[in-house]
Amino acid sequence: MRRYLLTLAVLATIPAPGGGFQIAPLDAVHERLAWMSEQCLASGVVPAGGRMRCPFDDATIAASIPAVSTKPKDQKGIEAAVRWGDDPGRATATMSTGQTVKYLFQLSQTCDDQVGKKGVFATIYRAGLMCSGHYGRLGFFHAMMSVDDAALIAAAPSDPAVNARMQLVTRDKILAWTDFTYRVATGAVAPDASLCTTVSKDSMLAPVFDDGAKCRDADAAWTVRRFFTFKCTNPRLEKPCDTAPESDDAAVRLAALGALLHTIQDSYAQGHVRRLDPPARDYRKNKLLPVIACEPPKQYFYYDKANREDGHGSADSEPSVRMCGPAAVVDDPVSAGAMALWMARGNKPAKLFRAYLTARVFPLPR
Repeated sequence: MRRYLLTLAVLATIPAPGGGFQIAPLDAVHERLAWMSEQCLASGVVPAGGRMRCPFDDATIAASIPAVSTKPKDQKGIEAAVRWGDDPGRATATMSTGQTVKYLFQLSQTCDDQVGKKGVFATIYRAGLMCSGHYGRLGFFHAMMSVDDAALIAAAPSDPAVNARMQLVTRDKILAWTDFTYRVATGAVAPDASLCTTVSKDSMLAPVFDDGAKCRDADAAWTVRRFFTFKCTNPRLEKPCDTAPESDDAAVRLAALGALLHTIQDSYAQGHVRRLDPPARDYRKNKLLPVIACEPPKQYFYYDKANREDGHGSADSEPSVRMCGPAAVVDDPVSAGAMALWMARGNKPAKLFRAYLTARVFPLPR
């Protein structure tokens, strides 16, 4: 226990990567939201009127705390898979507490430099998947803006049209990513298909992945299977390092489904997406509060210094619920997660799932 408490104390001093709601060994919010989605389906809830109506309020969130282990090695199924967005290389799942502290510290100290400065942004394969997802071109893993899109806004701070355009681009990237992960999860994309060939068919994802590195020559061996099941303890994850032993087709589909749920869940974190206007804040500390609101997205953020100082980390901790319920236009993350699980496992067409997300999770601002 002392060692665990010491780890948490040290972690509290390290700037948290822009990964959204916390995963174990902290509050395990991602895993618990996924568990709640599974429990909703297990209880017999089915869609009605194109929406899933799962129990979701402060009480149901609190009730999930003892149900889900905060030890990554003890997590199975969708609870383990939903960690993929924050830990694509499965590094922390088997790390000791000391190794975890060192790993997170390295990320906080090196990722900004790895993704690039002054408009020269490293490819995702040079920066590594971990840094690219939290700080770089793969911000859409976490329903956030990518570094290159944020740079365009920074270069034209007085032009609201640029910001408006990049907000739409970010939304389109998120929808492209969720479409890709959904098609992998349903088996519509074969696990041994070339990753680069597959994503090159999408106009939003192609420029991100086809960067002259892993999409050509000797590096073309990046398959969809390898992408979703590799294992690596290098913080940068610039190499696939090894393929996880549980890399059969079912494991690939499960990992993609977890990545999909992760993105959906992160879109309800106030430090990622502003759904409340004005946002919920602790005005004494001038920090964002961890609040889930079932409102349309109004702004997608980039994980920069201003976002961190505004309380990105505090907003990723144990959440409370506002403005969710039968009258809400937007579904809550548990109901949306349950819908994703139900549709994927039923092999519903990808275009129907995208239509659902567009209407009930990522609608345009009213």
